[in-house]
Amino acid sequence: MTHPYWEFTEAGYEVTIASPDGGSLAADGYSDPRDDSGYSAEIDVAEYDAVLLVGGQGPMYPYRGNPKVSGLVVEAYESGKVVAVV
Repeated sequence: MTHPYWEFTEAGYEVTIASPDGGSLAADGYSDPRDDSGYSAEIDVAEYDAVLLVGGQGPMYPYRGNPKVSGLVVEAYESGKVVAVV
């Protein structure tokens, strides 16, 4: 995630980092995005030029079968926006 983040921000883009199911956005592989903290980010696809999903074993579980994530990806793709997965 850090490489695209720096490339995008250095090119002048505003970047939003969000969790599909809430939870704290910690930088370790054991963070649970379903944390009871209630953190959540509502994303309006119309406000963005692209969607980048960052992979690895941690995000693989909350992304797979998640209607929020798949809906966001479908909406972005069908709107002609850039959609990428690392």
